[in-house]
Amino acid sequence: MASFLIWTIIFTILIVTITQTQKYIQDNLKSISNEIFIKQTSQQLDNIWIYKKSMERMFQFTRNQIYSTRRIYKYFDYLENHSQENHSQENLYFEKPHMCLNNQSEVDSYCFKSATTCGIFGVPLNNNNLEREERSMIALTFILTSFRIALDHTYSAPLYYFLDSNSLFYCITTGIPFPKNFIPNQRSYYIEFKQKISNDSILDNVYFASPYQVVSGMIKIPMMISLVDNKDNIVGIIAKDIDFGYASVASNFNTNTTLYVIDNQGKIFYSLLYNQVNLSVYYFNDSNITGFDTNDFIQVMNNHNGLPFQNNCLNQQNNKILCRYNSKVKDNLIIKSTQLANSPLILIVLIETNTVQQQSNDHFNLQKELQAIAVQETIIIIFCIPIAIILISQTIIYLLLKQLNLLINLVKQKVYQNKKEYYFSFLNKKSLFQSESVSDLIIASNKLFTSIISANKSDECKQQETIKYPQYLCSHQRMKARLTYMIRFYYDQLKDKLKVKGFEFKKIINFQNLN
Repeated sequence: MASFLIWTIIFTILIVTITQTQKYIQDNLKSISNEIFIKQTSQQLDNIWIYKKSMERMFQFTRNQIYSTRRIYKYFDYLENHSQENHSQENLYFEKPHMCLNNQSEVDSYCFKSATTCGIFGVPLNNNNLEREERSMIALTFILTSFRIALDHTYSAPLYYFLDSNSLFYCITTGIPFPKNFIPNQRSYYIEFKQKISNDSILDNVYFASPYQVVSGMIKIPMMISLVDNKDNIVGIIAKDIDFGYASVASNFNTNTTLYVIDNQGKIFYSLLYNQVNLSVYYFNDSNITGFDTNDFIQVMNNHNGLPFQNNCLNQQNNKILCRYNSKVKDNLIIKSTQLANSPLILIVLIETNTVQQQSNDHFNLQKELQAIAVQETIIIIFCIPIAIILISQTIIYLLLKQLNLLINLVKQKVYQNKKEYYFSFLNKKSLFQSESVSDLIIASNKLFTSIISANKSDECKQQETIKYPQYLCSHQRMKARLTYMIRFYYDQLKDKLKVKGFEFKKIINFQNLN
């Protein structure tokens, strides 16, 4: 009863300890899960440099194209003017491109199906002063048409305007006719360029035009640079639409990540929304489109400029990470911004917290389930191992008692029947368990019985008796030696006296016997 009570107390203490440990581990797992959420979100925010580099690579690619186009035009303009001065025009020959868009009646199938040169269209060139520029543009058109794949791997080719005639000299279309209301010199980016160069005298500046809607209904964003002749005089504009293909690929890496490219006024220059048709140009603070209002845009710009900002996310109150609720996706979005190099544009990265939080919760629940299974297994082990130990010990005790019971039977056989042949017969019996110690005890007992019954002492008994009870001790040996010495001494004295008197006392004592 006492052992059962002790075992119950120990088992209760173990169960309470395991339960409290499980609760402590769950609290730690919850905190670790929150840390994982923060680190995972921070890691995604740190990956903004991937999107940033892809955007800057696109800008650099487009910038190189318009710079190369301008250098080619400048070179051919130099050749045209140099050949005129040296009267060696016959050394230069350029095929004049199709003039399909200058005259509506001359629109042929070759122009639209091949999607190559559209030629000079808009206001016809009647001014004699523009003949040289026209020849230079024709030469440039010929070269760019022939090598358009090497210079431009897209169908969004550069567009060239003469500012003094408002004429478009070159383009590559996708094979569809231009509508009648298509007036190139009334394009928004063309008007913006004229305004920018009126306030800027640097010829190498590259400008980002506002997004505009093309004939097909898509939204495009061009980069612009001034077109100069061989004397560095501005004669036109080179405009090239930015290909956001790199950004589209990068944005597909994470389904919970959204990219925006905006300017300081919130005008959206890039968004996956622009992949649709028949859309207008949007602003970041348009809550119907982006889910953010003007206050959200102000907080984004404050965070971008390093100013104090405010979060309105209930579960995220971090003063280093901007988090704003989005009314469109019904989720708290973590916002990170960075300035794109060599441009006035800002890259905005939005990360949905529900997805990341769900991943964190799934990780926590998985750890919780694994911990519960481990605790159950531990309790089972703690409960089963003592029971197994008790059963095994009871079995061993039973077998030992059974073997000891054989000793009792042997004693009875000796006392009451005196059957000597039964003494060691137990050794021949087969048993699954037999203790060597008990067997040795039985053998020793039987030998003891045999030694007691026999008339003579056994050899083992004599050996033990000699060891424990020796016949002569050291003190006895010393006493014997002393007595022998004294007897010899007195014998010698007596012998001398007898010789003097002439008597012999050999029969009195035998000296030899004393030795």
